[in-house]
This record gives sequence, C-alpha cells and structure tokens, in this order.
Amino acid sequence: MRGVLEKDDTNGYGPETVYLSNVGKCVGGSSACDIKYMVNDYTQSKEMLSKGKPQVTLYTGSRVAGTWKLEDCKTSLSANKNWWHAFTIDGKTNKLKWSCDTPPLPPVKDGIREEVYYFKQGDKVPILNSRVPDMSRTVYNINYGSTSGKWKGFRTNDNFAVRWEGAIRMTTGGQYTWFLTSDDGSNMWLDEAMLVHNDGLHGMKVMTGTAVSPAGLSAIRIDYFEKGGGAGMKFEYQGSDTSNKRVVVADNLRVNPILGGLSEEVFYFDQGSKLSDLRGRTPNQAREVDTVNYPGTSEKWSGFQKEDHFAVRWTGFAWIRAAGDYTFYIESDDGSKLWIKDKLLCDNDGLHGMKVKDGTVKALKTDAHRLRLEMFEKGGGAGAILSYKGPDSQDKKVVMPKAALKKPAGEPEVDDLAAGLKEEIFYDFKAQPNIQNTDATQF
Repeated sequence: MRGVLEKDDTNGYGPETVYLSNVGKCVGGSSACDIKYMVNDYTQSKEMLSKGKPQVTLYTGSRVAGTWKLEDCKTSLSANKNWWHAFTIDGKTNKLKWSCDTPPLPPVKDGIREEVYYFKQGDKVPILNSRVPDMSRTVYNINYGSTSGKWKGFRTNDNFAVRWEGAIRMTTGGQYTWFLTSDDGSNMWLDEAMLVHNDGLHGMKVMTGTAVSPAGLSAIRIDYFEKGGGAGMKFEYQGSDTSNKRVVVADNLRVNPILGGLSEEVFYFDQGSKLSDLRGRTPNQAREVDTVNYPGTSEKWSGFQKEDHFAVRWTGFAWIRAAGDYTFYIESDDGSKLWIKDKLLCDNDGLHGMKVKDGTVKALKTDAHRLRLEMFEKGGGAGAILSYKGPDSQDKKVVMPKAALKKPAGEPEVDDLAAGLKEEIFYDFKAQPNIQNTDATQF
C-alpha cells in the first residue's frame, strides 16, 4: 500500500487530500493491514469540535463511499480532544471496516440470565415464551444441590420453572459433552439444536449430549421445572477447555444473546375478535426469522399452512447499540400487541385491516431488551410489520433488521398439524394411486 498527501493546507483547518494506492493487497493481520484515518488538531487547542468542525469524505475513484462530520461522531473524539478517528479501511479487502457513526456494541457481561416463574407445574418442561418472569437476575453458574427446601433467593420450593439463557465462550474448539442433572425435568439447547433432553417428573437424574463446538461464543438456553418433592439442578461439561474433566460450567458464561433474528411460533386454531392468551399453548410451527415484515395480503404467508385463523408469537430481544429514545411501530391485520422489557408498549388489538400503532421508550440503554410481539388473523387480509426509529436507525422509521434483533437458543417443540404418514391405496394396479394423508396415531 502507498499513501500520498496531495494537498495540505497547514495554515488553517484544511482541506487535505490523501491518495491511497494498492489498497486491498495487504497480507497480514489487522494490526498490519488496517488503515485508520485520523484527523489531528495540530494546535492542541482541544477545541476541534467547536472551532474546526472537521468533515471527511471518502472516495473510491469518483464515487463517494461516505461522508462523516465530527459533530455527528463525538464518541470517536480522543480523550484529549485533539484526535478524531473518522473511519477504518480493511487493507486486505479494500472495504470500509468501521466508521465513526457506527454505534458501539453492548458490553459483554459475565454470567447467565436466570428467570424464575412461579405457577402450577405439569409433568414436563413448560413453554415460557409468553410469560413474564417473577424474578430475574444474573448468576455465574447453575449448581443447585438436591434439596426439599427452597433454593437460595427463591420464594417457594415447589411449582416453579426456571430459564437460563445467554451464551458460552469456548476457548478451544472441539468435541464437548454436556451434562444436565436435575429434579424434575430440564432441557438444553446449544445454538439452534436441542442437545440434552432430561424432561419429565423424576428425581435427580443425569442426561448428556455431545457436540462439536467452535472456538468463540455459542448461544445457550436451559429450561427447567420443579413440581413437588425434592429439587436440584446442575450444569456441567467436559472437553478441551476442561482438560477433559467433568466440571460445573462457570467462568465462560455470558449474559449476552448472540443469535440474530427472532423466534417465530405459529398457532392454528379458530380466532375470535381479539388476541387469545397463548400461554400454555404448544405451537404448530416454530422457526427463526430475520425480521417481522409480512405486508398485507389475502394469500398465505411464506412458510405458513393457512391464510386464516392463526396466531403468531415472536420473541427475542431488541439489540440497542446507541442509547436514546426509541419509537416502535406495529402494523397489523388483524390485531397485535408489542411488549418491550416485559411491559405492554403498543396495543393494536381487535379486528381491523392494516393499521399502525406506536409507542416510545425514553432513554433506552445500550443493551439487549426483551421483546415480544403477538398477532392474530381471523379472516380476509393478513399482515404484520415491526418497525422502529431511534439513534440506531439514524432517527428514520425502518423495518427492524436482523442486526437489531436477537433470540435465545433453540425453538420450542411443536404439534405439527402436517405430521403423519402418506398412505397410498391402489384399487387397480394399472391406475394411479389415490393419495390421502393419514394421522400416524391411527396405526
């Protein structure tokens, strides 16, 4: 790479022109190949922002690749106020790697999110996606010994469920074995796959799962329930990071969700004139979606089995990078409701065509904030669009992109209406088969 200062006005605050050649041919790591464009106040006045008001424009040939003003990038001004980092180019690819208007990532937090729900339990791990936790806190391991008494910090010793969710960092990639020991049931998801199934009513019982995990962060979720009697829960693993010893997972847990998008659950049943309570229902379909962006139509949505009489629940997190005021919009046909941080923000319920409702959250911090959107469709046209406006969208209303959404690991189990066996009946061997779908439970 080569740089030439073609124009330099050192008697004032610019302009300057720097020509870079052979960019994109660098070989090496970031420290050797990153090109950082820094603006310096050589007078050391510490008043670059108020007096100079610098602006930088990046060209690729004659095309403008970007323009940045210091007044819009105050967070990239150095502590001594004399240096401004405007952008970084990747010298290996000749692509813009970072610019000063890129909001900072939320900080990585140690531990794992623990959410506790107090309600009457059945005989298996419940679906918790529509429920508001009665207690939420960060813990640094999951290691509750078997006891008939209450766990530390818990309100009761029976009839409760717990969800632990976040991420786990593997220093060394390779094959790992995961252990869930619980009383009563528990399940574990790693990224999108259920890895350990230890469900049901039972005393302390261990179940394991093995998977190859890459170095770095992987999403993790564990759901657990306790109906009555003794209660206990322990989460362990064994692999390269543990010198192949079975140990309680601890130091490498992270609170941050890392999977992009939202969890989408679809429920097919006869709808009324408003949203039904979806708590306790088993979805008929479940998948990850990048956004909620279904324009109004009388046809079936992509991937859906029906065009009428269904409800949908989307759950995950709003991933806020630049703190500030955010307005969220839900446009739907028929009704919908949006919760942010477990509080109802937008109520767009009822039978109607595509209609927009919005709500604003003041001073939303840089973090992952729980999000839940529910809607229903009775008949006629159907649509659902989730948008927002705030610092992360340059204060423009846009459909919330995948980069602004995070989801927990895995999806809930489903009651698939399309499940069954294909039965072919031949009345005449010379004729084509008469085909019908038959529920497998009939056999």
